[in-house]
Amino acid sequence: MIELLIAIFIIAISLIAIYGVTQTILSGARVSIFRFKATYLAQEGIEIIRNIRDNNIISGNDWNAGFNLCNPHYNLFCEADYNDLSLSPYASPNEPRKLLFPGIFYNYSEGKPTNFTRKITIDPVSEDRADVLVEVIWEDGDQEYNISLKTSLYDWQ
Repeated sequence: MIELLIAIFIIAISLIAIYGVTQTILSGARVSIFRFKATYLAQEGIEIIRNIRDNNIISGNDWNAGFNLCNPHYNLFCEADYNDLSLSPYASPNEPRKLLFPGIFYNYSEGKPTNFTRKITIDPVSEDRADVLVEVIWEDGDQEYNISLKTSLYDWQ
């Protein structure tokens, strides 16, 4: 009888340990999925700024036209959407606008709200160079995460 109780106790402890490890693995996988999506959203933000720069040059405007809306020296931040060649002021830091997902591309105009926000700053380093920082922020439960990507853009004209 005592051997049976000891065996049941060992099996119960083993099952509890397996459950705990499984929960940790699933939680880590969830964070990895969000981090993966956030990295691509940050890269998309950089590509959007490159497209705006290239469109400015092709249109005969200054290469950095509109970038002053995102100057971190004046606490100005921007949002950008993949289907728009303009920058929008970043919503209030207390209530940032969430990216929406209609099933194909993340945007700000249609779809289901996600837990991602994208904040862009463009630091005018010199007359022909600007540093772009894209930060994607998301919450999972009560934990906040972020991914930041930085690059330099130049007036290639």
